[in-house]
Amino acid sequence: LRAANKKQKYEKISEKKMSTPVELLCKGFPQEFATYLNYVRALRFDDKPDYGYLRKLFRDLFIREGFQYDYVFDWTILKYQESIQPERPQG
Repeated sequence: LRAANKKQKYEKISEKKMSTPVELLCKGFPQEFATYLNYVRALRFDDKPDYGYLRKLFRDLFIREGFQYDYVFDWTILKYQESIQPERPQG
């Protein structure tokens, strides 16, 4: 997105995000993602989110998809793989 300055650029980004329907953003993903986004978009500034509900939403999805609690996270694996790769010579 092009804009005259940084502030206008961020305003355009914000407008684009808010005008894109949740269903389009979440197309191809489980329904829980759309449910989550609709829930948080509906919160007012001073509302307290129901964190238990939101955790359960994704915990149930996690179980339904057959994932296991192995405490190995994607970012941990990536960091490990990066750390064992030999450095490439520069030049």
